[in-house]
Amino acid sequence: MNHRLVLSLAAALAALPSFACAQMPGRIEWSIDHGERRDDGKVQFTLMVREGRSQNIHSHPVALDSLAGLTAEQLRGRRGPVRFAVKEDAGTLDCSGTAGSGEGEGACSFAGNPEFVGALERQGFGHADDRQLLSLTMMDVGLPMFAEIARQGYRGASVGDVIRLREHGVGLEMLREVSALGYKLPTLGALADMRDHGVTTDYIRAVMANRLGKLSPQELIDLRDHGVMPDYVAEVRRNGFPDAGVRELIDMRDHGVSAAFVRELAASGRRFSADDVVRMRDHGLSAGFVGELREVGYGDLSVDEMIRLRDNGVSLASIRRANAQGGRYSPDELIRMRNEGRI
Repeated sequence: MNHRLVLSLAAALAALPSFACAQMPGRIEWSIDHGERRDDGKVQFTLMVREGRSQNIHSHPVALDSLAGLTAEQLRGRRGPVRFAVKEDAGTLDCSGTAGSGEGEGACSFAGNPEFVGALERQGFGHADDRQLLSLTMMDVGLPMFAEIARQGYRGASVGDVIRLREHGVGLEMLREVSALGYKLPTLGALADMRDHGVTTDYIRAVMANRLGKLSPQELIDLRDHGVMPDYVAEVRRNGFPDAGVRELIDMRDHGVSAAFVRELAASGRRFSADDVVRMRDHGLSAGFVGELREVGYGDLSVDEMIRLRDNGVSLASIRRANAQGGRYSPDELIRMRNEGRI
């Protein structure tokens, strides 16, 4: 099956005691709902493991033809007995029950695949016990994923490591794409950590497209954690900060420097450093204020001087009133006049 199955169930199974293929710990139940609006050839397939007072459920759309033995006619017709199998490299779920009128339910047994167990041992992943085989079956993790992990050189990875990787949302496709982008992480855990922080292959490609180059995994995580998205990177680098790096981008984002603020500053005709922009934003200095200062003859003020004017409540209106009295007053003079209530 080309889909994710029961990730939450897989995590729960790790806590269950070991069991033989013919003896399941508790009961595996299934249900199917075709859904009146679904016309994509898929059904909502739900699996539940009951163990004592606890139960773990996961539900996901699957292709009907992946449930070998269950036909569309059986599912749509009058309710009757059904039997089907979910077959994966790691083992097979043999499910039976009743179905009809677009719905179905029943129970499953599980049998692990000893040939799969042997293949993993030969590849150096160690022995897969029965609960791990069931987890791998539920998550559609087969030999291709283990082979890809071995090909990429993740030495010492165990079956448990691979299960945890899949539980964190990393599948065969992401493994291959990360490798194609030139990344080889030290451990599978590090790869799972990237995924946990929202660093997807789409995110990596989009960031690289903004000429940031190949960043380290930690730099990618830092960018994503601080909300630095690819479109923000593009706006900042396009509007006066072509060389802004990871640290500058994170600082600007953390201090509330928006893409709109950067665009407006660029339109003012002034150029500033990333540190200057952060300080301006911290002191509530707007891009409009910068532009208007230029209009009234103060376009050459330093960032420090503009901040001091803003901090002391010297507005554009008060500057115009002061200059109307004659002359062009310095920032210090304007501040003194404002403090004395003269403007």
